[in-house]
Amino acid sequence: MQIPAIAALSKAEFNYTGTTLFSVAAQSLLQEKNISPYIFAGYEMVTAKDIQLHLNPNAFDKVVEVAASKASHHKKQSSVLPEGITSIKLSNNKKREIEYLSAVQETGLTSTLAINISTNGLFGSVNKHLKYFKNSLLPLLVYETSRLLVKYPLLNGFFDNNQIHTYNEVNIGFAIDIDKGLKVVKVAKTNELTVAQVEETILELSNQYLEDKIPVESLTGISFTVTDLSGEGVSYFRPLVNMYNSGIMGISAIDEELQRFNTSITFDHRITEGKYVAQFLNELKTRMESYAYNDAEANNHIKCYKCFKTLQEDLAQVGLLPVITPQGKREHICQTCWNGL
Repeated sequence: MQIPAIAALSKAEFNYTGTTLFSVAAQSLLQEKNISPYIFAGYEMVTAKDIQLHLNPNAFDKVVEVAASKASHHKKQSSVLPEGITSIKLSNNKKREIEYLSAVQETGLTSTLAINISTNGLFGSVNKHLKYFKNSLLPLLVYETSRLLVKYPLLNGFFDNNQIHTYNEVNIGFAIDIDKGLKVVKVAKTNELTVAQVEETILELSNQYLEDKIPVESLTGISFTVTDLSGEGVSYFRPLVNMYNSGIMGISAIDEELQRFNTSITFDHRITEGKYVAQFLNELKTRMESYAYNDAEANNHIKCYKCFKTLQEDLAQVGLLPVITPQGKREHICQTCWNGL
């Protein structure tokens, strides 16, 4: 098989107009073989492998054959894609990024980001909208996440056969494992539901799981997954991305002392990057914490650790001060006790 010169290939396949970068090993080879760096104009990043292919173009045949064999095998495995998706062709720069990441990430191109979300006063407000899952994070997180996925479609898709596919609907799946094996079941058209409807759907699907009556349509077409370990006491974990997904959210236990919890997202680097996911998490944090701020009654349960007067009983309307006790605990104190009266 004849191929064009490697410099021509770089311009055709990697039409990059910025400054070309060279790895340390590549710089050493350039000097050793007395090769002009301008030969690699059009590359974003040049490695020793690129220079070796320039020195021995025939070696490229073997690389192409192996890659074609792998691509053919992968295509056979992934020829049947989910319905209701939109496909996007990868840019040359994204292909190049995947190539470099693949060289060192043998177990997969995923990363995990996490953020702390305050629960201070959260449930006093949210429980008004919940009937079955009082003091539960899952319904509200699924509800708010579904709305954000409309704005962040790359987390509502998957990578297959060198293409990015995004789902046309938001169908969040939640992991459930109650001694009958792990299953991920779908809350269909999640972003069109209210918090109460999300809660009812989660309850219905959980009952179907316990009775071994989950319909097939509730197990397929899941565009994003949420796994909730808030009841297991874990402070942080890294969930694994499911097939035909680009991201998965993990919900950790609430730290009662600090009144917060961690939520994490593992994402596929072939589709998106850390900045995109960080923006998603920060918006989710703002949305979740806004519930407590919108309802003054949410904090009425707070009380003075000395006289036990609650915020609601504070007739002076001055409020309580957050303090750290001599024992190192975070508490609140009323103005009367603070002034020693």
